[in-house]
Amino acid sequence: MSRLDGFTRWCPRALLLLGLFVLMGCSSEDPVCPTPVVPAPDPVVWISYRDNTFGDLKVAAKKERSWARETIDSNGDVGYATAIAVDAQGNPHISYRDATNQDLKYAVMAGGSWTIETVDAVGTVGGETSIAVDAQGRPHISYHDYTNVDLKYAVKSGGSWSIGIVDAAGNVGYYTSIAIDGQGNPHISYQDGTNVDLKYAVKTGGTTWTPVTVDGVGNTGYFTSLKIDGQGRPHISYYDGSNADLKYAVKTGGAWAAETVDAAGNMGGWTGLALDVQGRPHISYSDVTNVDLKYALKSGGTWSLETVDYIGERGYFTSIALDASGNPHISHYDAANDDLKYATKSGGIWFLEIVDADWDMGNSSTSIAVTR
Repeated sequence: MSRLDGFTRWCPRALLLLGLFVLMGCSSEDPVCPTPVVPAPDPVVWISYRDNTFGDLKVAAKKERSWARETIDSNGDVGYATAIAVDAQGNPHISYRDATNQDLKYAVMAGGSWTIETVDAVGTVGGETSIAVDAQGRPHISYHDYTNVDLKYAVKSGGSWSIGIVDAAGNVGYYTSIAIDGQGNPHISYQDGTNVDLKYAVKTGGTTWTPVTVDGVGNTGYFTSLKIDGQGRPHISYYDGSNADLKYAVKTGGAWAAETVDAAGNMGGWTGLALDVQGRPHISYSDVTNVDLKYALKSGGTWSLETVDYIGERGYFTSIALDASGNPHISHYDAANDDLKYATKSGGIWFLEIVDADWDMGNSSTSIAVTR
């Protein structure tokens, strides 16, 4: 027997003694022993969610295969429209709405403790939040201004928040999702509530936002989720309300192309989107017809669809992230039992867990991030 990086090497040499299979230790020089495989560390999984019983913002973290849960903000009726992102140092950043004061709020953990601050308190704001962190660790938040029915954006730099209007053309800024490209430019997908269209805006050069309509056919643009691939191309998953379908759009060569992913019933509620290192889209969403959690992956030009969790009323408020191996991790709300749930796929098998079953957990929104 020898040791490697704290792991004991064992070789499955079998001695059949009285019907017992006995493992015998062996040395690293033994040609019968295989080369040891040191397992990669498990990813750290973060989920932000609302405690709907007490009106609090909560977070759950899975480290070393065990969940730890804590309340982040219990000051008033908070935790609506929560979104989470993790920076390069592994610190979680959370955006959310304070319904008591009608404000946009932000929480970050650094050095093991949480700091909470109000980002925007002008009017009734903070709806439909989404958050991303750039390479410098700066948080960027997209959100809806209910007072002026505008899409707004906030970024923290040098210790202070800068707030601006992205789109004020009508009643806009619903179902927002934000992502940052390799040059640090923010991109936002959202719904134009006036025309019920899918829209997208990007800020380049640090000054000017350019909003465009991506899909204006029928009533569409619900539950948007946005990611940017390694070539800087935006990808969006969303729900087409007119046809009750899950849809997906990508911009390539300056033009948007949209396609239907799942049309087998009422499909595509609460979509979540992630891209792997090959740029393949992974989508979590609700099968509204059967009240199931579903998952879609596009590979080689073809979509494969799977039902992940189907017992009871699953798949509300889904969010998805990928680990370093490309495995999907999904948070969602179980409406039948009022539980926050989690699903991950490894080795071709889905594993399901209850994260928080203490009364009504995860109702209103969930958001997941995975450190690689």
